[in-house]
Amino acid sequence: MKFIENIINRQPLLSSLALVTLCISLMASVKIADGLSPMMMEISITLMRFLISLALLAMLLKLGAGKEALITTPFKLWGKRWYLALLPISIIVLMNALGVEFASLDFSASKVTLWVFSNIGIGFVEEMMMRGAVFYILYKAWGSSKKGVYAAVLVQALIFGLAHYSNLRDMSFIDVTFMVVNATLIGIGFAGLMLVTRTIWLPVVLHSIFDMIARMNELLVPGFENAKSTPLEQQIISVIIVFLFVALPGLLYTRKAMSIRVWN
Repeated sequence: MKFIENIINRQPLLSSLALVTLCISLMASVKIADGLSPMMMEISITLMRFLISLALLAMLLKLGAGKEALITTPFKLWGKRWYLALLPISIIVLMNALGVEFASLDFSASKVTLWVFSNIGIGFVEEMMMRGAVFYILYKAWGSSKKGVYAAVLVQALIFGLAHYSNLRDMSFIDVTFMVVNATLIGIGFAGLMLVTRTIWLPVVLHSIFDMIARMNELLVPGFENAKSTPLEQQIISVIIVFLFVALPGLLYTRKAMSIRVWN
């Protein structure tokens, strides 16, 4: 563990990129397995997400970063009105619900169980990887100044966004590029939320709920197929909405957190 700590201290950015590449490669390795049904594929990927999440959590705790990575913050330190910080991002969650085909949803036990655990796995692994490990690494290296904190927030968000280019095998370049932009903006929002509430667990929960709503059709509607492409106008509107209700509040939360240094 001392070896890992030395590498992180010497090369924070490269360490972050290597960590994300390793995690994405492990998850992608499941997707290339042959002969798996769609349900078994989703189960296998979900198990891999949980394994990676637990490994990242164990690594951070082993490094003694439980407090600094905002993993072990007690509930009483989240802030008196921590729930208000959830409101802007929650609007996006509700907007996602407008596209759900509620009349066609299949609430069989197997499908609902997979839907719940699959999306908890996504929220857990992506937040533990990006707002947990990567932000901690960058903040530890750069966080002695306000510019450094902003840099850590923006760089981890950019890495998070660019990681979504791994979806190019399933989607067009333009669609994935808009996904990258939105993911980057969401990464800023969740980082700010984590800083102002002093805990990583609220982003984990909100991220999981976000994906549960976004993937209801995919996992609960029998025979559902995602649209091959989204109209450009909808993509642009989506970026504007995510900026206004996720990224902008995230930057304001970061500013507020720095003004009182709430995560120390």
